[in-house]
Amino acid sequence: MQTFLFSPTPEDTSYPEDTGRGIAQILAENPPLGEGMMRLHHALNTIFTFDHILLTYATEYREEEQYFLFPDVSGTEKIPLNSFREQLLVLRNGPKKVIRIGNQDDHGVTLGLISRIFPGSRFSVMIMRAILSRQLICSLSFIRIRKRGTFEHQHVTLAFSLFDMLMDYCRRQVRPSRRREAPEEDSRFLSVTELPGMKQVTDMIWQVARQQCPVLLLGESGTGKEVVAETLYRASARVDAPFIKVNCGGIPDSLIDSELFGHEKGSFTGAIHTRKGVFERAHRGMLLLDEIGELPPAGQTRLLRILQDGVLERIGGSEEQQIDIRIIAATHRDLSRMVQEGRFRADLYFRLDVFPIVIPPLRERPEDIPLLIHFLTAQKCRQYWVRQIPSPSAQNMRELLSYPWPGNIRELNNAVERAVILWIGDMRRPFTISASDRFSPAQAVPPAAGYPESPPAEKPEPLNMAVIRHIQKALVWSNGKISGAGGAAEILELHPNTLRAKMRKLGLLP
Repeated sequence: MQTFLFSPTPEDTSYPEDTGRGIAQILAENPPLGEGMMRLHHALNTIFTFDHILLTYATEYREEEQYFLFPDVSGTEKIPLNSFREQLLVLRNGPKKVIRIGNQDDHGVTLGLISRIFPGSRFSVMIMRAILSRQLICSLSFIRIRKRGTFEHQHVTLAFSLFDMLMDYCRRQVRPSRRREAPEEDSRFLSVTELPGMKQVTDMIWQVARQQCPVLLLGESGTGKEVVAETLYRASARVDAPFIKVNCGGIPDSLIDSELFGHEKGSFTGAIHTRKGVFERAHRGMLLLDEIGELPPAGQTRLLRILQDGVLERIGGSEEQQIDIRIIAATHRDLSRMVQEGRFRADLYFRLDVFPIVIPPLRERPEDIPLLIHFLTAQKCRQYWVRQIPSPSAQNMRELLSYPWPGNIRELNNAVERAVILWIGDMRRPFTISASDRFSPAQAVPPAAGYPESPPAEKPEPLNMAVIRHIQKALVWSNGKISGAGGAAEILELHPNTLRAKMRKLGLLP
């Protein structure tokens, strides 16, 4: 899909003057929406040549999303628009004027709606979208069905010349309610856009959301990388497609290929049926690879091929499949250092590191703490069926703001839950959230007996590197033999299969 913030060609209103006057007269009369769309359909068809005109609008409230199609198509009145509260991201960060042209193969909320209204049809669409008063997102779409051709750049130029007039009419016709409080279902989710300390992250999400490149989310554990990934997905053009999350560190090494890439029936012992991997299930959508630094070498190699060629082959399969997928990777590890130490493929790292987003730890954004505490307290009270929502005292809040929160939002969540449970036991006592520092580095466990209290002169090497060198010594001793009498497995007192699996994980075997 092509996006235009400005006219792609010099302004040239090459439609008849009387047509322009006719459109202006219709808009000036401000007819009701049904009549107005019918008259605009007739007038604008002399310029663009299209079959249907579609008006959609949305606010930050889910139930206020609506659309109007002319000419109407029977049976479509219950089709959902499928927009979300992350419209806030567009409302607060998006450009006020956008025109897009695309077709049924592109992604997007409006395109998804059109595909559901006209299932199986091939179409071309030109979408005019405006943000009105930072409270309303309004889109006017012109849809060509069958073989009328596609919209071109000259149509975008003509649309820009009519943009302000058309959107002013739409603004007068749609009247969302003026409530100031979100409904209760919305209060169960705290958007990244509502956190002032995440402003830079929100800006970066908006810049990259509509692109197709991989995004690498970096930050300490508990900073909210999964929530940022979810927001990025909701703001993307793939919001109508699947969004699948997988924790690379939570899958056993022996199953990781099957889980990620799928397998054919009979490809290995226990493969009693064909299975689609998460890459295949996320086709046309997004895939969050959380803890990407835990992915073993074999999985890194296969992931690199998907990123390079968009091609997937199941385990035990012989056919390649084209996969349209966008990768969001997340990790709390230092991948660049892992590359230097040989624990992460350099070529895969540079493929993922196209657009890194660093999520600041909670100690660097204390302005978010009061909002998070209020949200988490309300959430825990709902969970424990408590109607009254307490608040910490001013002194308690000052203590919480001065605490470094080494566990970030995860630690804050636990502290709030602990406080709510204690307060429920006696609601007459003050509601106090205790920031525990018992796990801080300053109070580390004293060294065990037999270990020196002062650090060694030379920094120890990473454990995996020590294991690699130990296995290599055993292989040299056994002349490269792994199993059998005198083999490396026997020397290391390991089962041969266990040793081979460990060698594959460390990159010593293909």
